[in-house]
Amino acid sequence: MSTQMEVLRPVPLPYGKDSGHTILHGLIAEALEALELRERTIGVCSVGATFLMYDFFNVDFASAPPGRAVSVATGLKRAQAQAAVFVYQGDGDGLGAGLGDLVHAVARNEKLTVFIVNNGVLELSGGHLSPTTPLGQRTVGTPEGRDA
Repeated sequence: MSTQMEVLRPVPLPYGKDSGHTILHGLIAEALEALELRERTIGVCSVGATFLMYDFFNVDFASAPPGRAVSVATGLKRAQAQAAVFVYQGDGDGLGAGLGDLVHAVARNEKLTVFIVNNGVLELSGGHLSPTTPLGQRTVGTPEGRDA
């Protein structure tokens, strides 16, 4: 049986210890360990804070163009049906550029797992409005706060 230390590589994470990314990395590692999936897992990451996922996890990884991680994961899962395939995206990538890909994968009942970290901003662009930015929140592009 693998251990969490085997799933997560012993490298420092660039996020704060209470960051959603840090917490989610630990939860994904625990799940892969508990389900004994590490050896047959393929992760897919895209842009922004998720771009360097392959540095942190000791599993196979593929990088995808912005918004296309779910489509890349779909192709990997169809080519490697026995693999446990997961996607790790931020809210801007997954729910902005990638929303159409996600909706169609759900409609087709693709057999993969998608994690979307909701930061409420597009981190890659320095903090611009994302699809999940709450009303009133100030961003680089909405200095007066997001309005309806």
